[in-house]
Amino acid sequence: MRYYTPARTVLLTGAGFTQSFGGLLGKEMWEAIFNQRNIQARPKLRKRILEQMNYEDFYSEVMTGLNYDAEEKDAVAAAVKEAYIQMHRHLCRQGEPRHSASAAGVCARVIARFEGWDRERGFLFTLNQDLFIERHFLSRSRLLKIPGMHHHQWFNGGLPGDLDASHLVRLPDAATVANLRIQFEEKGSPSFVYIKLHGSLAWTGTDGSDAMVIGDTKTEMIKREPLLQWFLELFEKTVLEPERQLVIIGYGFGDQHINEIIAKAISDSRLKLIIVAPAYALDFRHRLSPLGGFIDFEPAHKGGRIWSGVTHYLRGTVEDLYHPARVDLPEKGRAFFENLGLN
Repeated sequence: MRYYTPARTVLLTGAGFTQSFGGLLGKEMWEAIFNQRNIQARPKLRKRILEQMNYEDFYSEVMTGLNYDAEEKDAVAAAVKEAYIQMHRHLCRQGEPRHSASAAGVCARVIARFEGWDRERGFLFTLNQDLFIERHFLSRSRLLKIPGMHHHQWFNGGLPGDLDASHLVRLPDAATVANLRIQFEEKGSPSFVYIKLHGSLAWTGTDGSDAMVIGDTKTEMIKREPLLQWFLELFEKTVLEPERQLVIIGYGFGDQHINEIIAKAISDSRLKLIIVAPAYALDFRHRLSPLGGFIDFEPAHKGGRIWSGVTHYLRGTVEDLYHPARVDLPEKGRAFFENLGLN
């Protein structure tokens, strides 16, 4: 029997969540990868990425394609990794007190509101592979933890902008994950957890390779790692709990496996969606339902069904929800969290 139940309101973040702090959206990541020396020095790769403007599709094409040799695959993998490393340095920006205060502020006054209390477990799900939360969330009375993963410089402000091999953590094997699943249901297990659904810049797989889930074969990549498979199951089980609220900040609904879970939870368990996005609601709806936005039509990625589950929509970014260096919230943030019951 499980000791904890998921909190009524849980959070899912995407690339747009950290954009205000130096994180990159997909189009910006394309640029960062394109400018890498490993791409520029190889005419074949440079030509192809100029043709393929979606960096994840480009990555998948090269890494799984028969028309690219081992050297070209290594070059693309290195270019992607270096782009993420450069983004990490920008997200840290050590020596810039204003940036650090704003980053710590969003963790303390937005992220921390989703922690669990008593026998409720708080969930922070993310599709991001950056280390923004590990760097800027400062655990105090309640500890934020990544089940099965630990580094002594996470969640205490100690993680530097310049990473090296000492900052890498290997994913656990299947036997270890099986034990983690059992322990997770017991009293004394973490009550506030950070679930990185697509891996991390600082993780390596059980075979020692990079553990960032990128491209158009995400589901297959996740299945290869027991921890990532469990994390995806945790997301599905959490949103399938009856009458849950999923706050979504900065996710553009570009991942089919995530969209299918959300759509199923809306149909089967009356999941409520609260979306924070910079687009006007009409534009966002058209993004979800490209063929006219009809609610009863099911285009790819389940856009119509997802839109039908939206109960609150806030046009803006996470910066609208808090003051960077003040404990009190702006009016928009106060009203937002009051509506969620998280004031």
